[in-house]
Amino acid sequence: MDISKLTDVKKVDLCKKYFLIGACFLPLIWVVNSFWFFSDAFCKPVNNHRRQIRKYVIGSIIGSIFWIIVLCSWEIFFQYYRSQGLVWTDFLTFVFPTGRVSMSFSNHKLFDLCVNLPKFMKMLSNLFIHVQFI
Repeated sequence: MDISKLTDVKKVDLCKKYFLIGACFLPLIWVVNSFWFFSDAFCKPVNNHRRQIRKYVIGSIIGSIFWIIVLCSWEIFFQYYRSQGLVWTDFLTFVFPTGRVSMSFSNHKLFDLCVNLPKFMKMLSNLFIHVQFI
């Protein structure tokens, strides 16, 4: 897409849409928004439309940096505690390191819930049907 062919009004509209889409937990859209509209926001003469674009680009940059920090912090935290062999880290992953003996889930409440999930769903649907007809 060539944004240089768009008018300033359409650029503001597109930049605003990308900013709002990025606000729905899609930080990669904020990164794209920052790169696409950076030159319009900071390298060209300022007018009213470019001020609005600048506002959305700055918001996209701040949001992108925030999410990069959050995701990197979570990954470092998770990998640090996973290497210590803590039980709760095994519940957050499906990939287990090679050569590692997996723990027994048979005495855990989460395992019981997963095994009995069809019974629970049937009971819940019966309850919903019963409540609906009362």
